[in-house]
Amino acid sequence: MASKKQNTIEEGLDRMVQSTNKPRGGGKQDVGDTISSSMLKLKNLIMDRNRAITEKNDGVATLVTLLRQDMDKIQEKVKDLGTRTDGVDEIVGTYASTLTDHEQWLKMQGTTLGDLRDGLRRNNVRILGLPEGTESTPVETFLESWLPTVLPGIESKGGLQVDRAHRSPGGKPKPGVQPRMLIAGMQRYKDKTNVLAAAHAKRNVEFFGNRISF
Repeated sequence: MASKKQNTIEEGLDRMVQSTNKPRGGGKQDVGDTISSSMLKLKNLIMDRNRAITEKNDGVATLVTLLRQDMDKIQEKVKDLGTRTDGVDEIVGTYASTLTDHEQWLKMQGTTLGDLRDGLRRNNVRILGLPEGTESTPVETFLESWLPTVLPGIESKGGLQVDRAHRSPGGKPKPGVQPRMLIAGMQRYKDKTNVLAAAHAKRNVEFFGNRISF
């Protein structure tokens, strides 16, 4: 689209061409024709240049319009992405809170299990020197009947009950090698103290020539 300035220039050139086309006498007419022809060429040249500029401006305007449309689309996508990000942040926050709760719960359970494990170990009696394979199955029943025979006085104190019993970890040793420790978990802490007190009182505990210590 031509600007007002371009239209004014073209109108001025038209007036100049028209003024040179007025009749003149003698040789002045030839000079006037030459000037008129030159002015017309100049006008056409300027008009062509103006059209080229106008076409370029139109192209630039179209490009600017397309860029603005693209920018609008980008802004919409950024806005939508921001909304989605807010949703993700909310979900992450929820999971983080849940994870914190689970961590606290696991910590409490770990403390509880630790206390329980310590309590169970508190009732353990460790028996050293008892030959491998001496104990029958179940081991707990064997200990409940065997301990009173080597530690007199336990039965007079109410007897004892063994909840669990096992050898210390590791493979069965070869003959002549120190047997593995036998660990007995007593049902009550009092049972443990009774066994240890009886062993201390007797001092020398043997089983088929094997020295037993607690």
